[in-house]
Amino acid sequence: MTAATPPALLDPQFTVGLAELVPQLHLDALGYKKSIATRRQQFLASYVFKALGGRHRHKAVPGAIYLSAKRLRSDLGTKDTALIARLLEPLFTWDQHSSHAEKRHARAFTLRPEIQTKATKALRHCRPPEPVTIEAITTAEPPVKKATKVIAPRPCEPVQHARLPGMPSFIDSLPALLTEVTSEVVASAYDRIEESDIAGRVQLLQVQRAVEVFDGLPNDFGLQANGRLNPKHRDVHIAQQAAAFRDAFFAPLDYYQADMSSCHPRLVVSLGHVNALDYATEHLQHYVEHKHAMHAEWAEATGHDAPDDFKPLVLSLINGQTRSTHHKSSLAKRLGEKTAKRWTKLSSYRRLSAEIHHARESIMADSIKHGHRNAVGCVGIDLKKSNIVAHQLFGWEQWCMNVMVSSLQPGVLRSVIADCWVQEGLLFPDQVRHLTETVRGHSHLEWGFPLDVELTVKRYGEEETEEE
Repeated sequence: MTAATPPALLDPQFTVGLAELVPQLHLDALGYKKSIATRRQQFLASYVFKALGGRHRHKAVPGAIYLSAKRLRSDLGTKDTALIARLLEPLFTWDQHSSHAEKRHARAFTLRPEIQTKATKALRHCRPPEPVTIEAITTAEPPVKKATKVIAPRPCEPVQHARLPGMPSFIDSLPALLTEVTSEVVASAYDRIEESDIAGRVQLLQVQRAVEVFDGLPNDFGLQANGRLNPKHRDVHIAQQAAAFRDAFFAPLDYYQADMSSCHPRLVVSLGHVNALDYATEHLQHYVEHKHAMHAEWAEATGHDAPDDFKPLVLSLINGQTRSTHHKSSLAKRLGEKTAKRWTKLSSYRRLSAEIHHARESIMADSIKHGHRNAVGCVGIDLKKSNIVAHQLFGWEQWCMNVMVSSLQPGVLRSVIADCWVQEGLLFPDQVRHLTETVRGHSHLEWGFPLDVELTVKRYGEEETEEE
């Protein structure tokens, strides 16, 4: 069978270091052909690398990664399930008869404790290269060129996107590569990470490798079914980086992030004034205007020590997550079962939850009436009931994004992160007001009602000072 391409973005130092510590990863233990053994070694090391802190986390099993049977057969170059099990068994444990694996076709693989210890040790020997000085360049002897094969695309040319429904008009102005994120920038960020932050070290090593391979940080996008831009090269794309890493990359460049504050709650409030929907928004409007105070009030009333945990829970109510307090629900996993029950008994929660429920019912009925087509023209196909409102809100969100970003000066846009964007240079208060008023005016002309959005502008590297 045809094997998959080896993971080009895996740091080779990690593979070599791990193979020295784990005998089962020696080439002579992985296959009779050197090419097959080398490929298997690279893929097995990449699974361990991702288990330390990558993005392929299993949704149902904490601390595990998911690997489908199809992917394993392709990566390891064999259909022999017994051989695949023998290759994985020294590195991982997994449940052979788990129900979630049968449903998702992706078993949960958990790194063995002794392998995690050895992998962490191998990781300590990996670090981005030191910045090259001018003196080193002028005094060094010319290198001997060798014929090498780079197994990775190099998206240096402008990306030409097909004009799909939902594709924003500004998509072609986004650079395919962020060449300003250099090896020196990544190395500087790496030096500021605590040694105990294994996930952060793994993430930046992947970014460093990507910068070396692509001569910049990949910044190309696809399109999600709801109209949001979908980052490609997800393990290293700037939209997938932690906020601290984006600060480290962009703060020296005087870059700013413009974010639509409380985007989905504000959209639900705006849609409540549409004649066809016309649902109450009093309590949701109060939440939008005083959310930090309400989060603090809920934290004190429930004994929860992290007020910010309530923000994603309110968003999950709007976008269709269950309101159950069962110990396996997302609500109980974030707050704890007892705290979740205390929160759902508060009168302020009950009023807000009931209002959101009625709003959702109205939006779902309107979506069904219009064939699940959202504001940017994306049609939801085989949508679950719980996803209908999210599909519509993402459409309105991206419609607003398109109006504002298309109004920016040419050349300032650098990237897009969900409902916010990265730009070069500051947006002054009068410019921010102009963008939000543009959304209000355009929506009134095109849809017959105004959409109210609020834009928060923050310089990378500075603390947040405005309410989101």
